[in-house]
Amino acid sequence: MKRLLFLSLAALVALSAISCNKDDELSEEDNVQVYSLGLLSPSEYSAFIGDVFKVEVAVEPADVRIRWSSSSPYVASVSSDGEVTALQGGYTTITAAAGRLSTSCEVRVIEPENLSESESANCYLINSPGYYAFDLKKGNSDEWVEGVASLEVLWESYGTTVITPSGEIIRIHKLEDKTAIVYTSNADLMHDGNAVVAARDADGNILWSWHFWLCKWYNPLAGNCREDYLNGAGTVMDRCLGSVGSMNGLMYQWGRKDPFLGRVNSTETAASSLRPWPAAVLSSSTTGTIDYSIKNPTTFISSSGTDWLYTANNGLWGSTKTKYDPCPPGWRVPDGGPNGVWATAFGTSEPFSYYWNVDDFCGMSFGGEMPLVDSEYMSVWYPAVGYLDAGDSWKDYNKAGSFWSCTATGTKAYCFHIDGHSYPYYAYPSFEGNRVEGYAIRCVLVE
Repeated sequence: MKRLLFLSLAALVALSAISCNKDDELSEEDNVQVYSLGLLSPSEYSAFIGDVFKVEVAVEPADVRIRWSSSSPYVASVSSDGEVTALQGGYTTITAAAGRLSTSCEVRVIEPENLSESESANCYLINSPGYYAFDLKKGNSDEWVEGVASLEVLWESYGTTVITPSGEIIRIHKLEDKTAIVYTSNADLMHDGNAVVAARDADGNILWSWHFWLCKWYNPLAGNCREDYLNGAGTVMDRCLGSVGSMNGLMYQWGRKDPFLGRVNSTETAASSLRPWPAAVLSSSTTGTIDYSIKNPTTFISSSGTDWLYTANNGLWGSTKTKYDPCPPGWRVPDGGPNGVWATAFGTSEPFSYYWNVDDFCGMSFGGEMPLVDSEYMSVWYPAVGYLDAGDSWKDYNKAGSFWSCTATGTKAYCFHIDGHSYPYYAYPSFEGNRVEGYAIRCVLVE
């Protein structure tokens, strides 16, 4: 791709007299009498690897040969006619010289971090500002999304009650072949939040969508963020998928890859740039399908039964990460049931009574006699996030919480459930939840 870079530098420079000794040191080209040399554009420019653009100069007299150079030619090279090619990330100075005059511009070549380098996914965790590239693949698969004509940010949210202005969480830079480049706010600034970006075809239909979870400096494998559950149960994130701001996690219908906003207090759901969200639709042979859920990632599919799917599918999530799994690269939805993560770590799949946190931290902090990790100084907190019922209505915020597993059972699926409605309070390591309902997720590390 070629661009014209028009740099502006206005000044008419008059040549002053020079001594004979100085002239003796100059080349024949240096001794050419040049009255002015200027570039018609900004003094700084940003490019991406592979970009090609031409620097135009104004020189008097017009037939003088321009000598071009790059201070770091491995970052960006420049040809004899001022064509610049961005080669690798870094900074360089492009200089145009004629006679004894010269002028220059600074070029920054951006090398976006490849979020799909280890594997593609439906969710990407970003913990620092910058530019990011990702492959247009269907989740954790090698299947490319074909026929993409455009990208669109469907919604953004701070995870608070504040309505998020467009572009405050994520922005789309460009779509190039089978890769997209996005950036945070202004590439040097980052706000915590969540966003969903959709790929559309030429007719505007959604082909696929990806969730971006922005959480400054968060590394789930570093320091106190790392939680290795007991009995080899697995390494589990210390917070729910999408947790930011006042929101303790996003909500998912079982088997779906796209999230719904969580609650921030007992009366309000997190605000977003999408207002209002689409109304829920009743599952049918048309709407209760995987295809419909992909084309309508912000639509909750309700049901009078236990499943949002009109015809059940037990393989949407699994112990081997699937293309519908909503967790970031290297993570997946955990196993559940009698042999799942929570039953293994606790050493029991049976319900047990436990303490209930109140006030601003409603939920259960597991430690002491019922630990999840091998540390007397660390407890593992599960918040009372509530849930979305079969009709897309909020239930039990600050009173209960459910956390999906990938394990189907009958017409339902296993989850971890905490109940703080009344004393004695109970935790259920192997609870059966309705697949139509929206629960939170605590991703487990793929071993």
